[in-house]
Amino acid sequence: AGPAPLPLDLLADEAFVDLHPDWGARQAADSAFAAAGVSRKVAMQVNDVYTLLDLVSRGLGAAVVPRPVTLKEQARGLCALPLADGTVWKVGVVEPAGGRRGAAARALLASIDHSDC
Repeated sequence: AGPAPLPLDLLADEAFVDLHPDWGARQAADSAFAAAGVSRKVAMQVNDVYTLLDLVSRGLGAAVVPRPVTLKEQARGLCALPLADGTVWKVGVVEPAGGRRGAAARALLASIDHSDC
């Protein structure tokens, strides 16, 4: 078993390094905090995850990011904890109707969970 999920209210006093508000990951984080009734202080906004991870590693704030970001080489040495609110990051695939698929596209689509289709 991994680390215990972290309740969002325990993060209320943290300063955050965050992505730009137009990013889906930022919108998901904002929605999760709003749903939990927790306000947060965004100390810095950046436009890429590599800068975000660098600033967090330098102690300039915490960040809420999708799990794949925590697996990047640049995240080594940082502490990544799951959130207790059950926030889920959904990714979708869109393709033209009746479009031709190459071998790579067919392999990708075969590997995706289609349970929401």
